Amino acid sequence: MFDLAIIGGGPAGYNGAIKAAELGMTVALIEKAHLGGTCLNHGCIPTKCLLKSAELIEEIHSSGIFGVSADNISFSQERIYERKDGIIEKLRKAIAFLMKKNNISVFEGEASFIDSNNISVNNNGVLTEVSAKNIIIATGSSPAKL
Repeated sequence: MFDLAIIGGGPAGYNGAIKAAELGMTVALIEKAHLGGTCLNHGCIPTKCLLKSAELIEEIHSSGIFGVSADNISFSQERIYERKDGIIEKLRKAIAFLMKKNNISVFEGEASFIDSNNISVNNNGVLTEVSAKNIIIATGSSPAKL
């Protein structure tokens, strides 16, 4: 039985897991998709990567006002997306490294409660039971229509 199980591998979940491990707790972290949460995998980081490429293209197009001529520029959408994906993967690996370094057990799959101390983790039909004295739900949020 773990001292703590955290459902959700985003910033709140993985930082909480690290802090708990540093305090001497045995920790399980359960994530249904990829470590890092929305910001890393779908939001802030990918958006900023794509925006940087767009900003560079715009700067080159506008360089004439500085007396610099850059005719016939081209860009590779494939390379732009490869760069974005590479950055995301590097950051995911960094989080996974921190989990390993802090002896945090990571379980991949969707969590559901069995009871107040037991969680079933479903990873493509393979069920694993995780037991913990304490459980934190750190699954983030999604926008609601008003």
